[in-house]
Amino acid sequence: CRNVRNMQASARVVEGVPLSLEKLPMGSRRYYKYANLSACEYIYLSRGCVYNCAFCMERCKGYKTWRSYSVSGSVERIKEAINVFKLREIQIGDACFGFNKAWRKEFLGELARRKISTIFWAQTRIDLLDKEDIDLLSKLNFNIEFGVESGSEEMLFIMGKTNRPK
Repeated sequence: CRNVRNMQASARVVEGVPLSLEKLPMGSRRYYKYANLSACEYIYLSRGCVYNCAFCMERCKGYKTWRSYSVSGSVERIKEAINVFKLREIQIGDACFGFNKAWRKEFLGELARRKISTIFWAQTRIDLLDKEDIDLLSKLNFNIEFGVESGSEEMLFIMGKTNRPK
């Protein structure tokens, strides 16, 4: 970057492969014990989104992939946040929570099995969930948010949020 700024080189695109989320360190939350964050914290369990919704900034990032921590890695990050901050609520800030059906069902099942009573919030697409997901969510303190447009077939189509608005 210094060379570009000093006109000694031109900018160039560097292609690479996204780093596996599992290789990221657990986080530095343990160093912030002095903070009073017991109400709520955002946690990201995945990166990216394969959809191309008309309004969303994810499509500006240039790649259409979804990758996540493993289910066990996700649960460990949640447990650490709860233990360090004594959280009452966790907001999962993923662009598209639970895009992968098998991952989503295993993750929700694991939270239910461990009887984690923290309140969860996440946003996802209405066309991803099925009855099995609803049954798993009903065993948890898990709130799923959908945009108000989810009630309108026309708006879902206009916004590019689903190919099956019905």
